[in-house]
Amino acid sequence: MELSRTFGITESNLAARREFIRLGPPEQRLLRPLIPWARRHAAPIAREFYDWQFTFGPTVAFFEQMARKQGITLELLRTRLETAQRDYLIEVFEGADEGWGLDYFERRLQVGHVHDRIDLPMKWYLGSYAEYERLIARHLPRRLRLVPGRRERVLRAINQVFSLDQQAVCDAYMLSVLRSMGLKLELLGKGRGEDRSEQVGEAKHRIRTTVSELLSATRRISRSSGDLTQATRAVNAGASEVASAMEQMTASIENIAAQSARAADEADGGVRIGEQVKAQMAELEATAENIDDIVRLIAKVAQQTNLLALNASVEAARAGAAGRGFAVVAEQVKKLAEEAARATVRIRESIDSLRERVGDSLKLTGEMADAVVSIHEGEQIVATAVQQQTEAVRHVANSALDSSNSAHRITQTVGSLAEIIATLDRAVSSFERRDDA
Repeated sequence: MELSRTFGITESNLAARREFIRLGPPEQRLLRPLIPWARRHAAPIAREFYDWQFTFGPTVAFFEQMARKQGITLELLRTRLETAQRDYLIEVFEGADEGWGLDYFERRLQVGHVHDRIDLPMKWYLGSYAEYERLIARHLPRRLRLVPGRRERVLRAINQVFSLDQQAVCDAYMLSVLRSMGLKLELLGKGRGEDRSEQVGEAKHRIRTTVSELLSATRRISRSSGDLTQATRAVNAGASEVASAMEQMTASIENIAAQSARAADEADGGVRIGEQVKAQMAELEATAENIDDIVRLIAKVAQQTNLLALNASVEAARAGAAGRGFAVVAEQVKKLAEEAARATVRIRESIDSLRERVGDSLKLTGEMADAVVSIHEGEQIVATAVQQQTEAVRHVANSALDSSNSAHRITQTVGSLAEIIATLDRAVSSFERRDDA
C-alpha cells in the first residue's frame, strides 16, 4: 500500500471516488458472475488487443524503443505485455468480490507509476480503452442478450470500473511526474478526507514559484559569474605583471651579485698588489738603510778628507814656494770633500723623504687591506641579501604563478558554471512564466 499512503488514498476517499462514478453493489452483482468467463476469455482478448497495438505505427515504434531499453526482443516484450493485460482484465471482474477496494486501487496506482517510468504517452494508454471496450463487447456471452438490458448494464459496469482505473493510473502518472521533478508530495497540504490529487493546484503554484525563483537565481549567478570572470582576468593579468617584474628583479639581483663578486675579486687583486707593494717598500726601506750607511761613511770620509786637505794646506803654506802645487791640490781636495759633504746631506734628505713616502705607502696599503676586508664583509652581506632576496623573489614568483594557475582554474570553473547556467536557463525558460494561480 506504499503508493496509496504516499498519495493519501484511504478507504474513505476511495469510497467517495466509487460513489461519484456510481460504482457499487449493483455493479458487483452484475460482474461477479462473469469472473469464470473473464478467466477463460482474458487471454484471447489480450492477444487481439495487442494485434491492434502492434499494427498501429506510433505504438509499434514505442514498443520497439521499450524493447531496446530492456535489452529484449519485441516478441518477448509482447508476450509479457499480453500476460500483464490478461491478468488485468481478470482483476477487473475479480475486483467485484472485494468491491474494488484499496488493494485493487494500489495495483492500478502501480500501473500508473510504471507508465511514468517507461514514458508511455497518456494518449495511447487512454485511447486503448476504446479498443478494450470493443473487444469485451464482442466476446461477452450471448446469453446476456436473453435478459433485456442486462448486456448494456454489464458493459456500463465494466466502463465504470475502467473509469476508476483511469483515475488511478492518471493520478499516479501525474503525481509521479511531480515527484520526479523533486516535489515532496507529503509537504502538500491535505484537507480532511482529501487525497494528493486534490493538491495539484498547490503543486503547480509551488512549481511556478520555484521556477521563477530559479530563473532569477540563475540570472543573478550569471551576472556574478561575469563579474568573477572579469576579476579572475584582472588577477591573471596582475599575476603576469608580477611574474614579469619578478623576472626583471631577479635579473637585477643577479647583476648586483655579479658586480659584487667582481668587486670582491678586484679587491682581492688590490690586496695582492698591496702586499707586493708592501714587500717592495720593505726592500726599498732596507736599500735606503744601506744607502744611509754608505752616505754616513762617505760623510765621514769627506770630513776626514777635509781635515787632511786643511792640514795639507797648512803644511803647504809652511813650505812656501815649494808647497804651492801641493796647496792647489789640497784646495781641490777640500772642495771635493765639501761637495761630497753637501751631496751626502742631499742624499740623506732624499732618503728621509723616501722613507716618509714609504711610510705613507705602507699606511695606505694597510688602509687598503682594511678596506678590502670591509669589502669582503660587505660582499658577504650582499651575497646573503641577494640570496634572501632571490628566495623572496622566487617565492613571490611562485605565488604569482599559483595565483595565475588559480585564476586559470577559476576561469575554467566559471566557464563550466556559465555552461551549466546556460543549460539551466534554457531548461527553466522552457516553463511558461505566469502570474495567475
